[in-house]
Amino acid sequence: MARAFENFWMVPHEYFSLVFHLSLLTDLSAFLLCAGYLGLLLGTAVGLVRRERQLLLFFLPFCFSQLFAVFTGLMFGRFREGDFGNLILISFLALQAALIGFLLYRTRKAWMGAIPLAAFSATYAITAAIFGGMALANDGF
Repeated sequence: MARAFENFWMVPHEYFSLVFHLSLLTDLSAFLLCAGYLGLLLGTAVGLVRRERQLLLFFLPFCFSQLFAVFTGLMFGRFREGDFGNLILISFLALQAALIGFLLYRTRKAWMGAIPLAAFSATYAITAAIFGGMALANDGF
């Protein structure tokens, strides 16, 4: 249970602290993280200025990523061999992509805020999948 709480706090901490360590990342990963950060800022600003309540739906992929972090913390180290851990990660990312696509469809009238928030949701889901994969295989920490 302690690993679940640790994963719950570690994913957002690592995601948002990487902005201070962009020199440690490769060019592509730094670009993706910056796109996620800017997406969060722009989407939130557009949502607040235009009072688009439907953009609050983009809180769902964030919550789903946090639930996945808790799940991988509970399943810590159980999938060292085999491809079942990879199947879990791919399923999570596919569900996140489907959810983000559905939310983009639902919020198409507020596209100026929805697209940046979708970029944030996607990069956050990728970060949760990376740390979740390390927890499932017990390789990262």
